[in-house]
Amino acid sequence: MKSDRGRQGGAASAGRGRERGQEMRKRRQRRPGVEGLESRRLLTTIKDGFLLSNTSPAGITAGPNDTVWFTSQTNPGQVGMINATTGTMLSPMISVGINPAGIISVPGGNIWFAEGGFPPGSSTSNTAAIGEINPNAPTSSYQHFLTPTKNSIPTGIVYDPNDGEVFFTENAGQSIGMFNPATITSSSNITEFALPSNLFGSTPEPNGITYDPIDHDIWFTTSASNQIGMFDPSTQSFHAYTLPNAGSQPGAAAITVDSNGNLWFAEPNTTQIGMFNTSSLGFGGPYSLPASWSGSTINGITAGPDGNIWITAGNSNIGWFSPGTAQSLPQSLSSLPTPNSAADPFGITTGPDGNIWFAEYSGNNGNGAIGVATPDVHLVVSTPSGVTTTSQFPLTATVVYNDNGAVDTGFDGTVTVSLGNNPGGSTLGGNTTSIPVVNGAATINLALNHSGNGYTLQASGQYGLPELSTALSLSPVSTNPFNV
Repeated sequence: MKSDRGRQGGAASAGRGRERGQEMRKRRQRRPGVEGLESRRLLTTIKDGFLLSNTSPAGITAGPNDTVWFTSQTNPGQVGMINATTGTMLSPMISVGINPAGIISVPGGNIWFAEGGFPPGSSTSNTAAIGEINPNAPTSSYQHFLTPTKNSIPTGIVYDPNDGEVFFTENAGQSIGMFNPATITSSSNITEFALPSNLFGSTPEPNGITYDPIDHDIWFTTSASNQIGMFDPSTQSFHAYTLPNAGSQPGAAAITVDSNGNLWFAEPNTTQIGMFNTSSLGFGGPYSLPASWSGSTINGITAGPDGNIWITAGNSNIGWFSPGTAQSLPQSLSSLPTPNSAADPFGITTGPDGNIWFAEYSGNNGNGAIGVATPDVHLVVSTPSGVTTTSQFPLTATVVYNDNGAVDTGFDGTVTVSLGNNPGGSTLGGNTTSIPVVNGAATINLALNHSGNGYTLQASGQYGLPELSTALSLSPVSTNPFNV
């Protein structure tokens, strides 16, 4: 069925929270670096984890059981899966409908993705659909549900955990689609809400979509009318906010929400990044990117666990910046090229391992890839107090993200502690090597056998790296001097 219940006006309250829920914070498969904060731009590493023959990866998402799922816009389309822990890949990939795009994992449920199909007028039959795969039986469970509107080009897709509904944009259907993933059995279970023409015009072309976890609103971009739209599921009403630079036709596309509830979105036609404050209902930016990026398309955007906004660009670059430094763009943008110089990075997401995973739409010889970026972390060791000789004293070590100081609660690994300055000629006793770090933290019990002024401790990470991780260089850091 189709509904047009839009009304103008209304204000959304401030959203707070990440696009990616805490349930996806799995154990990290990487080594903690212990460099100082001033070295952080040198620590993030990027590599092409998987080179794929005859594929065009587009959408990407974290799935259950430490997996990453992605769509490939081959003909027919494909869906692939990688285990982020073991590095194994589902083979062969699953054949699905035409032009699969956005993809999500419903917690405790299945993998869902938008099948864009053929553009209107190019096919007499409806090829637009929503696809479904059971991750526990991926090779035999694929099915799809055609959209009620013929060839509506489903594009972005998001899960609303508050209502248990999935929402998706219909780029050519000028609608927002909705269904319940737990109960859908046919296309008749899909509801389409037409974007009101008095708010968005006749052909707004909804594109990217995200979810506000506090107000439970659905936010989306429109690439033709250059607006940010909001859909309130409780009232089934729309609200529209026109970009300040709409006259430049920036083509608003991919969208995400940061930890402060602000929306960040790609403006691919002008190589800029936009921001929208859901509390004040005002725009920030647009923020320009470096001149070297001029003419490249900003394809994907996501809020990372390190507090940064991560973007993919058609000039074979992955970029990231802190929301607090957006006013200083492009100078505050950090970036690294993809190892594949012919790559066209597209979708981007936080994986179950806490790394940033991205789809490379094309590559050398026309082949795509799945890439992995490792946000930089460092080790913090507490300064002990009340230390006496021969008695054990506890201290803590935590693995934190360099850019926001948050504890990397998904990290499991080991740490080793030794003496730096040793004014008393002591032997460090207690548990000093291969100390387990669980959920980003370790408690260490040490002892010194001689008194002295100005002892310091050194700490280093020790971890068995999986095949796809790149080890970070390690240099020792010490706690503040302490006396015995």
